[in-house]
Amino acid sequence: MTKLVFITAALAVVCACESPHDKTERTSQPVRTLEPGYAKSAPAESAGTERGLIDDAIAQAKHEAARFDQRRAQHLQHLRNKLAFAELQDTMLSGLADVLTLTDTGRGDVDTKLDTLAGKLDLASLAVDQVDEASDRDYAAAEQTAREALEGVDAARTQAWRALGDARRPESTATGSNAPGSNVQPPTQPST
Repeated sequence: MTKLVFITAALAVVCACESPHDKTERTSQPVRTLEPGYAKSAPAESAGTERGLIDDAIAQAKHEAARFDQRRAQHLQHLRNKLAFAELQDTMLSGLADVLTLTDTGRGDVDTKLDTLAGKLDLASLAVDQVDEASDRDYAAAEQTAREALEGVDAARTQAWRALGDARRPESTATGSNAPGSNVQPPTQPST
């Protein structure tokens, strides 16, 4: 055993003293030691180690792809929920506009804002569908387009609520709880 340690130490010293050119040539040659059978088992072990590293990399890539797909599905569901919330408010605003007594000017303003909201909802619906159909490469751009479309829907929704609140009703007075805009408040959207 001590002879093996001595020979190993001597090889380490010799290897340290050799030039870099000799080192590159030597690494391409099989390993030789005093133990019989070691040179035969070393390439198999390194091949197994390399294969193990490749298998680990494949498993990691599959795991990351699964995580991405899961986050993508959750994000898509979040976008669909925001869109559904805005569509519900569009229906609610239309119903309120039909029920409330509004002046002709107020009704025209509310109808215009509701038409704008409906157009923005259509665009947002298409944008969310494009996120669903986007490839992994185009996902970020499609998601940004959908986010911007939903921001446009939110702005149009806020304007429609404001128009409904500011519409002059014939039975309203200028003061008190019946003042224009005093009793119509937009519901708040859940935070993202």
